Amino acid sequence: LGCLQAHSNGGVLAMAVAGSFVVSGGCDGAARVWDITKAVKHAAAAGENTAIDSRVTAAEALVREVSVDGSTKTRGGTWVEAVAASGGGRPLFAAAGGKSVTMFGLEGGREATKFADVGSTVTALQFMGEGDGRRELAASCYGGVSVWEDTAEEDAAPSSQHAYKGALECCVSSPGAGTWLVAGCNDHSVRIWFRPIEARNFEMGGYMAKITRAAFEPASGRYMVTNGGNVPMVWDFSGDGPNGRIPVGLFGHDGVVRELAWAPGAKEPMAKDAMVPAGVAALATSADDNTVLVWDVTQWEKGMPHRCFPFAAAEPGEKITALRWTRRAGLVCCLENGDVVCYQLPRPMTAAAQGGEELLPGDGSGQ
Repeated sequence: LGCLQAHSNGGVLAMAVAGSFVVSGGCDGAARVWDITKAVKHAAAAGENTAIDSRVTAAEALVREVSVDGSTKTRGGTWVEAVAASGGGRPLFAAAGGKSVTMFGLEGGREATKFADVGSTVTALQFMGEGDGRRELAASCYGGVSVWEDTAEEDAAPSSQHAYKGALECCVSSPGAGTWLVAGCNDHSVRIWFRPIEARNFEMGGYMAKITRAAFEPASGRYMVTNGGNVPMVWDFSGDGPNGRIPVGLFGHDGVVRELAWAPGAKEPMAKDAMVPAGVAALATSADDNTVLVWDVTQWEKGMPHRCFPFAAAEPGEKITALRWTRRAGLVCCLENGDVVCYQLPRPMTAAAQGGEELLPGDGSGQ
């Protein structure tokens, strides 16, 4: 359909999605919100045989632009290296450059509000809460995680802080109100905060590399996966959480795992729009070995850690830079050479399929 000419003076450094809105941050000191529905309609109206001017498409789709002031300045402005998005009837967005964090809404919604600077460069942003209810924004950096209410005013200090003596690489929260807050650490450990009761906070170490990616399973929030070497670890957050439980190791990659993507769950077995059957927690991973593996993390062999093996695999032939599931295209892989490849899971996809099925090319595979 074409492309959006999103940022000048360098590339896109961060991106987040909420419904039909995409927020991007770049080297030009700006965070921009795009309505992808408008972009698709404009591209489709141009016709298949008409060259699409990306500048015109971008102008049609751009719905909000915010300048971000921070400490990592270049000639083009601040590098906006972290963004976040929260959907619902009142979409909210956030962007960070250096130590600066700014929250904003669509035009006519929340005005751009810059909060008090945090102690060091922000590494990740995460909204907590859903829809039109109360929401919070978490920002990780060296020294811990800062949290603001969605009603916080200009230059507001964090409403709460979760300290950690070290550098944090990523930050995620459990679905809903964000009862669990998880940060991946530079020192090869994972820090976990149980926000209602501070005494239940704890740390899990022993990883082979720093933790740069973490993700909660979106349907129920029961499982949380982290990278940190060539064996991702899955932790069970049901009940009292993962403390004292044995994690599930995902064995199959020969290189450091870089990307993690949970599949959307099914409300009923093999629902028409379901990626996977009900009861299956499907996870896709990619690594420096240039492979994509898909796992059912509910199926494993006892051990220390428990051992889970992939039921499907693909080798796109290039380094994978991003993974995302969509209900129409299946598993979408973005490659370093610019290609986008789509895969479909083999059907029927059941626990009995474990043993190494190949991912099937989807109808949208190719560039």
